[in-house]
Amino acid sequence: MSPKRPGSKLALLAIYVAAAWLVAWAGLKLFVGNPQSLPASVRDTSPFGPELTFRLAIAIELSIFCLALVRPRWGWPPLAALYAVFVAVLVPLVAAGAKSCGCGGGAITMPPLLMLSIDAALLVAVLATRPWQSVASPRLPAALLVAGLALSWAAPWALIRSSSSTAGPIVVDAETGQVRAGSKAIRYAFLDPDSWKGRPIVDVPELTQWIGAETLPVEGSIVFWRQSCPDCAAHLRKMAAEDAGGRQILLVQARDDLKSERMVDALPEGGHVTHFAFPEHLECAFTTPCEVVIEAGNVAAVLYQKDFAAAGH
Repeated sequence: MSPKRPGSKLALLAIYVAAAWLVAWAGLKLFVGNPQSLPASVRDTSPFGPELTFRLAIAIELSIFCLALVRPRWGWPPLAALYAVFVAVLVPLVAAGAKSCGCGGGAITMPPLLMLSIDAALLVAVLATRPWQSVASPRLPAALLVAGLALSWAAPWALIRSSSSTAGPIVVDAETGQVRAGSKAIRYAFLDPDSWKGRPIVDVPELTQWIGAETLPVEGSIVFWRQSCPDCAAHLRKMAAEDAGGRQILLVQARDDLKSERMVDALPEGGHVTHFAFPEHLECAFTTPCEVVIEAGNVAAVLYQKDFAAAGH
């Protein structure tokens, strides 16, 4: 079919512009994003875990782009539905005063209000042109759609390399600073402490590929922190003030924020305290502050800022 119905060109323009905006953000996530920077509401409600959710989000967005491009009459309903989801996710972020929407997976900082305005405008534009009445799909080969969908689902798994998606110990090239797991370069370090609960800490490969098992505490805590994180500063300050030296403490620093102002001004000290730092500027896809409590070698609890706040920290 050719787009000769009244209003078809305008409807196609609205669909193509919305699809182009969608694929631009999907591309950011695909090439430079990480799952930890997705909106918290998406990460917390997804049943698939952060990394799989991240890859699925990219695959779905790329697929809808392909469908809207090759078969706009089929593609506009999922395109409009996805933008409606975006609006629903962004409204609470705007209300909460969030600094970034997370739509690019942390690749770029976009104020939620600005993103909401753009997404809502694109949604209105698509619906206002009444594509269900006017739009017809251009004569593009069906094979183009099949190839596009296949690439959409292959790319997030083929191109995104994290520490958890490769095996073996981590190696950092002293000259280039490139981080590798086995023979493959990785983009970010991924840790999911919630999945460690009840397990022997030395049997967590995503941690022991970075930190030798002999360094991990048997009775004590592992604390993940960032130097520019005010919540980390408060928690570490309290730990330093209350530390009596009776428990092992491993302090693990994510150093993907070294360009930001340092907020941490106190750390526990002594022979019972061990330090580990991730490579400089390597993206670390995990939440800080996070304290993993170890009892008899097993992970007894995983605590975050909400837990510290509830306990009066």
